[in-house]
Amino acid sequence: PTPSQSVDYVAPELNFTTPVVSIYEHGTMLLTLVGADYRSISHDGITWVNESPDILTLDANRSRVTAKQVGVGYLTATKDGYTTRMTIHVVPSEDNIGMSTIGILMRPGNTATTELYVYSDTRFYGKDYTVEWSVDHPELLTLEEYTSSKGNPAVRFTTLQCGDAVITCRVTLPDGSYTEEYCCVAIRPKE
Repeated sequence: PTPSQSVDYVAPELNFTTPVVSIYEHGTMLLTLVGADYRSISHDGITWVNESPDILTLDANRSRVTAKQVGVGYLTATKDGYTTRMTIHVVPSEDNIGMSTIGILMRPGNTATTELYVYSDTRFYGKDYTVEWSVDHPELLTLEEYTSSKGNPAVRFTTLQCGDAVITCRVTLPDGSYTEEYCCVAIRPKE
């Protein structure tokens, strides 16, 4: 498909830079919000809601969240009448994998990459795992799998039109158990 500006696209006025993430149990992460121009928004005046207090601990004063236990948790942030929601997948430490890019701003027609990291302290390291890449909105970007110069599974993605997409990398062991990591791609019009 030919990349387009998506003239009818309207960027959200409030969004997390990584609206879908995976963190390990007891891990902490900083929360960052952006506006329609994808510039960071001051956290003054934000109303935070921790929808999953059994899974997440929210420190609104420091804009941080800590994973208490394994599960899927949700946070919402509201400012100036706009609300955004974040999905946090909390995984056991031994299931923690990484990617070289977990959040990126791009223009239509651009290409970027993300590479999978399987850490030596995980149960996947040195095992016969398979890797599957997918995107929740294939109309927004295409995926091309390859092997990085370091020998790691990777994917090259090219943006087609404006919108927000999430690339999922699933690592699966022969017994069917798996873990996932996410790369959030915000595609905005050229200025």
